[in-house]
Amino acid sequence: MARVYVGNLDPRVTARELEDEFRVFGVLRSVWVARKPPGFAFIDFDDRRDAQDAIRDLDGKNGWRVELSRNASSGRGGRDRYGGSEKVTALQGALQGVVVCHQFVDAAIAGHHNTTVAAMNLPPMITDIAAAKARDEPDV
Repeated sequence: MARVYVGNLDPRVTARELEDEFRVFGVLRSVWVARKPPGFAFIDFDDRRDAQDAIRDLDGKNGWRVELSRNASSGRGGRDRYGGSEKVTALQGALQGVVVCHQFVDAAIAGHHNTTVAAMNLPPMITDIAAAKARDEPDV
């Protein structure tokens, strides 16, 4: 992941406008626009090379200052800007994935989707919960 700082923004710029400008360079993880004080934003790219392409092409456009964030984590287990560690952030991402998977499985069990769900290498706690939930659900 790479975080890009965008400065000298018009205070009225929206996250959607920035997303439209930056997503042509690659997959974005997030777009955050400052409001108090306004005038800057952070764009998180999935791939560092995409971030570098965006910096090269957009720095100076519209008067923006676009550069790699100096506060971006260095990949050595440092703290992120919210005070958490990279390990915590990775765990949060994994848990979000479990929640989405759980919602998808619930929808499949409830008959909302005509699909087959294959789950492999899940921790025993997750498989135990899914099995119990499937037993408790009436046949559809």
